[in-house]
Amino acid sequence: MFHVITSRLAPRPLQEMPKVKEILTDFLNCRFSEVPISILAPVPPYHKWFTVDDRHHHLGSFKACILNKTDDRPCRPLLTRACRNASIVAFKTIRMTLRMTEDILDKNPDLNILHLVRDPRGAMWSNFNAFLRGQNSWENTVAAFKKTTDEHCQNLTDNIKTRLELEGRFPGRIIDIRYEDTVKNPLREAVNLYQFLRQPMPEVLKEWVINSTTARYDNGWYGTSRSRPIHTAYQWIHTMDRWALEIVEKACSHGMQHFRYIPFANLTVKYDELLSQLE
Repeated sequence: MFHVITSRLAPRPLQEMPKVKEILTDFLNCRFSEVPISILAPVPPYHKWFTVDDRHHHLGSFKACILNKTDDRPCRPLLTRACRNASIVAFKTIRMTLRMTEDILDKNPDLNILHLVRDPRGAMWSNFNAFLRGQNSWENTVAAFKKTTDEHCQNLTDNIKTRLELEGRFPGRIIDIRYEDTVKNPLREAVNLYQFLRQPMPEVLKEWVINSTTARYDNGWYGTSRSRPIHTAYQWIHTMDRWALEIVEKACSHGMQHFRYIPFANLTVKYDELLSQLE
């Protein structure tokens, strides 16, 4: 997250969470002067994580600036201007728990949280194929998968508990979104999301949702375009190894039940039949 030369030093472990919250608050309020440039313009000089796959349509001037300058810091005002002109300021975080949002919700009364969840079997099998498969001995690979799964499932359980607590303090400001519901009917879920935000949904965004979920081809692990999003969401059903399935279902039993994910043993239809029902 932090680059030694172009930004301040990384915080020590116990100081990390306050710094993360500080940066998130800066993002929400379009204050980028103190945000490390390695976050605003990551992986120089080409900034692939920021510019790949035609991302960030409203940040064209900022993208052009960081791609044409050796020192990206003077580009900050372009990002600030785009942020302040936006009707909605939104960003995605990963590996962040709902507990971490409590102070931020308290200090930012206009903030809403979109809590995206995915069937943990699909999430963990995707993680396995992307990061763990073939990286080490089989014994170490299985151990790493179990450790990662235990952490993921514990976070899922903690988020469920925290969600109930936060709803009491901040009613109507958090919504759970199941990935599977989104791929089943992307436009309907997008409309519901804008209704939750009490904002009109732009027509151009409706077109983008339709196009990105009916693309001619998938645009990679980290892309957002899918030719057959339902197949992407449910392909774990016929590809996931039994040992991995058992690990996830045991560790995530509480989270699966809460979010209405059916245990594999209770699935009474084959993969292709399930997809035909969803489509």
